[in-house]
Amino acid sequence: MTIDIISDLHFDLHLNNNDEEEAIKFLDAIFSDVTGDVLIIAGDIGHDNQQNKKLIELIKERNYKYVVCVLGNHDYYLMPGFKEYKNSFERAAEMKEMLNSIDGVYCLDGDVIEIEGVKFGGAMGWYDGTYYNRFQTIYSKDVVSYWKQVLNDSKYIKGIDDFYDMLIQERPKIERVYKECDVMITHVNPSIEYENIAYAKRNESITAFYCFDGDAYLENTTAKYWVFGHIHQCYDYEKYGVKVLSNPLGYPEQAHCFRRERIEI
Repeated sequence: MTIDIISDLHFDLHLNNNDEEEAIKFLDAIFSDVTGDVLIIAGDIGHDNQQNKKLIELIKERNYKYVVCVLGNHDYYLMPGFKEYKNSFERAAEMKEMLNSIDGVYCLDGDVIEIEGVKFGGAMGWYDGTYYNRFQTIYSKDVVSYWKQVLNDSKYIKGIDDFYDMLIQERPKIERVYKECDVMITHVNPSIEYENIAYAKRNESITAFYCFDGDAYLENTTAKYWVFGHIHQCYDYEKYGVKVLSNPLGYPEQAHCFRRERIEI
């Protein structure tokens, strides 16, 4: 089985409208002449559910037999100018339902799906702020205050008081699946170890909101591969025999660096 990896597509930031011809041109630049068994999308698909569904349908029809994804923090954002929802969870629930309605597409949220004998487990996961402890002697603000100051999640995710609210909901989803799969997918990096952080981000306090302490999960998972996104840095590492990989498309100014990442099982 061939499995391609991508994350952080941010469709609406790359496309100004819902014109199908423009969308196909955009997708061809990423997936030109690519066909494969499975595409993994490790979160941050886009801010517009309808657009997300249409582009995932096009990817599925043109390039892959299956698409397996999880949501990311941006998939919870309620942005000005888009459809209104009561809260971010209503939007995320709609998006999961829309994606799962596409034949051969699976949006995982604490679920395991088996495809041709390979089990994929997935959940968004969430950062826990613990990496911030490296900077306590430098920064006087507590981690929640710092989060509210620097991260757009605090502005555009509606229905939570702070990031711990999301962490409490996401952790049990990981615990349901990480011992039941061959490939594990989260949006957030499952390690706070210095050497497992993207090199350019190791000494930044904001990295506290791009990783979580998943050491016990990595040690005990049945997965041979763990795919994540969020950080907009392409890199990989190995921990406890698990290959951990990130391969984001990123924002428009970053996308020129994108290269396809493929694994085979």
